[in-house]
Amino acid sequence: MSAVRRGLPELRVPEDVLRAYVKERVGDGAPTDEIVEGLHLACACARGEAAAVRAFDETYMPDVTRAVAKLRLRPEDVADVVQSLREQLLVGKNGAPPRIAEYRGTGDLAGWLRVTAVRAGLKRIRGQKREVDVDDVQLAARSMGDDLELAYMKEGYRRVFREAFAAAMGTLDAREKNLLHQHFVDGLTVDELGTLYGTHRATAARWVQRAREHLLDETKKEFAKRAGISARECASVLRMVRSRIDVTLSKLLAV
Repeated sequence: MSAVRRGLPELRVPEDVLRAYVKERVGDGAPTDEIVEGLHLACACARGEAAAVRAFDETYMPDVTRAVAKLRLRPEDVADVVQSLREQLLVGKNGAPPRIAEYRGTGDLAGWLRVTAVRAGLKRIRGQKREVDVDDVQLAARSMGDDLELAYMKEGYRRVFREAFAAAMGTLDAREKNLLHQHFVDGLTVDELGTLYGTHRATAARWVQRAREHLLDETKKEFAKRAGISARECASVLRMVRSRIDVTLSKLLAV
């Protein structure tokens, strides 16, 4: 681990402690220098080394802040989430050990922190009561350039559509459900999903697309079966759904 120590010469984690720390998390594998360096910093931070905390703040906290800010929280909420997360990561909270020790080296430390930051921001969002100023149907019509008649047609079949969506969800396997929720509700990018699942971003992207198409196809079948309307009307409603399927998924999967 000499190369790693050259990269972080100011840290003072004893060699035997670092080796044991890394082995506990990656087993007998052969982690890259980047992974070991991340584990080295995490170990030093968990031990409360001032130099490690400074390195963490300088290297990683700006990225953590950007990840939370992308969730479109109010600036004061972003600052509060980031400060609370930093405390949990580096100090611990309510008697718990520093969360930085939970980093297992399955991906780079930066990716793990982005996912952790997004989850902290989402927890804040879910704890807040959201108010909608504009009727959903009018907003949909305005945003898509559709006429209100078509928008209200979708509104008229909202209950049937939700029932069809729920039935379609029942046809997905556990990984498909998790991927869709993580991507469309939690807002994780395909890069972050790749980090979570230990695969390449392109593979994660294919998984999301296949799960999305599976859900859409099954929803179409169920809606057509349940709606009791003409094929033309059914096609119009589903055309609207497809035109904004990502927004629709984000709303329905969050229920």
